[in-house]
Amino acid sequence: MTGIVIDASVVGKWFLGDEDDADRALGLRARLIDGDLEGFAPPHLPLEIAGALVRSVRRGRFGAEGVAPSLAALESFSLEVADLHGLARSAAEVGLAIGVHPYDAAYLVVARARRVPLVTADEPLYEAGLRAGFDVVFLRDLPL
Repeated sequence: MTGIVIDASVVGKWFLGDEDDADRALGLRARLIDGDLEGFAPPHLPLEIAGALVRSVRRGRFGAEGVAPSLAALESFSLEVADLHGLARSAAEVGLAIGVHPYDAAYLVVARARRVPLVTADEPLYEAGLRAGFDVVFLRDLPL
């Protein structure tokens, strides 16, 4: 892999270290930081992470004081954000075709456009993408 698309199910583990396979997600982050991998994402990724952090605060899993610094760290991270032109239409088409939400389908669309795999910890997305012929890797299957 020289490049990957990573979704919110993976990036969220960077901040919520008590989740399964956080070690693998952090390993990917390290490879991205070191320049071993190039990272891509659709433009809604930061909003999905903001939502996950706020939910975690409400559930007592994450301190409210950590939300802003975590989002600032994400914003400073060098992920190439895909151009929005045509993404919504393509994500809706893929979502309808394979039975996933357009937000999730957008990751698959970006991965296909960039010709790189999507790395996800979202099992339904992984399975739907795999069945539809997308290049998708389940986070748990990555070596440590």
